[in-house]
Amino acid sequence: RHTEGGRWTKHTLQYYLNQGYRLGVVASTDDHLGHPGGYREGLAAIKATELTREALFDAIRNRRTYAVTGDRIELDFFLNDQMMGQELEYTRQRRLKVHVRGWDEIDRVEVLKNGRVIHRDFPVDREPDQSAWNKPVVLRFEYGWGPWPALGWGGTADWNFTVDITGGQLQQIQPCFTTGPIDEFRRDRILEQSPHQLKVQSFTALKQQVDDWSQKAIVMRIQGDANTKISISCTQPSECQLTQTFAELATCNEMLFTRPFPWESAMLHRLVFHDQWETEFELEDDGEGNRDDWYYVRVIQANGEMAWSSPIWVNKK
Repeated sequence: RHTEGGRWTKHTLQYYLNQGYRLGVVASTDDHLGHPGGYREGLAAIKATELTREALFDAIRNRRTYAVTGDRIELDFFLNDQMMGQELEYTRQRRLKVHVRGWDEIDRVEVLKNGRVIHRDFPVDREPDQSAWNKPVVLRFEYGWGPWPALGWGGTADWNFTVDITGGQLQQIQPCFTTGPIDEFRRDRILEQSPHQLKVQSFTALKQQVDDWSQKAIVMRIQGDANTKISISCTQPSECQLTQTFAELATCNEMLFTRPFPWESAMLHRLVFHDQWETEFELEDDGEGNRDDWYYVRVIQANGEMAWSSPIWVNKK
């Protein structure tokens, strides 16, 4: 490990876009801990027509890419029906379309033109009503808080747990498996997945971690209602169990303690309703044509995870 230097403006995306460079946007990491795609270390999203080497490189060369920090946020951005990364001949009228699907509350979605925000959308402010149960909710189970190594306690904690859903249906999951600690005999795995059950094998430790972040997580999209029940049953690091209804999780998160504090613990986060994790909007803009204009979209979730689209350029007259 080493300490990074301060932020250098000349090394930022915004600076290069202001200099007239036409760049696609990706994120990734020079991970040293044997876990490509580790959570919270950056990922490149590529909009390819098919999963082949040729299609992937065609998308990268044409800047049909965007960047995320950790959560696999889905982002679509169009200007006059042309997708991110494209260059358009001058047109005065510009219709922008944005569609975002997150894995937590979306705090805001910002549309920028030439480096300045011209529109903000705030899904986090939308209040759910009774009809919110008609669409899937997002629920995060996060685990791995524990004693600091300086206390001389603990070490690597093995996790083996089952998620059971009663009165609802599991539609999609996002594993949030971080790097480290390096251990040839331990791997994070989804052992089984069905519409009503999920089995996970994992491990956590406060060592060889980015920013000393030991927690890992499973995020779930579930169709249910206020009476839906979710149960977490652990056999490791100890035998313990937690059951909550969606009505309870709509107002408060809940902790699961594997042993007395400060030993390992976990959390069922509060529910995130559909209108807070997915948003879609359109807006209009215009330009005089006396300069090249560039637009891009920035997404910020309530948990700090972010996404940036590649820009779309409209050439001057």
